[in-house]
Amino acid sequence: MNMKNIIYILLIVFLSSCTKKVYQVIETSSSDVAESENSYIFENDDLKVSYNFWGEAGRMYFTVFNKTEKPIFVDLNRCHLIVNQKSFNYYSTDEKIETKFVLTSKKKVKQGSEVSYKTKMQRIYEIPPQSYIEINQLFIMDNEFEFCELNKISSKNFPFLIYTQKSSPFRFRNFITYDVNQDFSTYETVDNVFWVSKVTNMYKKAFKGEKSKEKICPDDYKKKVIYQQPFFKPENFYFIFTKDNTIF
Repeated sequence: MNMKNIIYILLIVFLSSCTKKVYQVIETSSSDVAESENSYIFENDDLKVSYNFWGEAGRMYFTVFNKTEKPIFVDLNRCHLIVNQKSFNYYSTDEKIETKFVLTSKKKVKQGSEVSYKTKMQRIYEIPPQSYIEINQLFIMDNEFEFCELNKISSKNFPFLIYTQKSSPFRFRNFITYDVNQDFSTYETVDNVFWVSKVTNMYKKAFKGEKSKEKICPDDYKKKVIYQQPFFKPENFYFIFTKDNTIF
């Protein structure tokens, strides 16, 4: 191995040691949605709306449960995720094209053909009594927060920022339109308000929490590693990004 290759390898090792993955946990609060038994729930006389934002970038996942004894209709074209006053519609007229490989032979060398088909998003959902639908189309945020106060991270120091509803830099709403009539002549709305209430930067160990080995089922032969996951809550979400600690 010549000197040029050795220097190149050493440079790669040096640069990789100077970068670390940062986990940014974003906690949300709401004025009308309450946490209950590890759920994030809003209820009125007609509906029970359950949220779960957990995941990278915070997917706006929610279910709409019909509490009544009559069908309820939800129009996605009249439902919106509103981020800092900018509205994003849940309904899209775009056609989704998917391609699948259809197997036509059971020989060792697989033979088949590719089949493409188009699907359109359903606009109006009918929710029968005592049942629910799932909505899972949009993400809440595009990027992590980049504030100087969050930069000084160590294995023992996890910088954080706390916000009130008024001071929060990021507020969002979930607006749902529904009716017991399919023509929406007597429609009602749900308008749930959320805001980012805490942002914390940390490394992977703190994010995953303490680990232990447990059997998932009593008859399991081996124990599996289980992490505490202290931030795993339906009102939270996170970002993972690389922090460069190199100083020149």
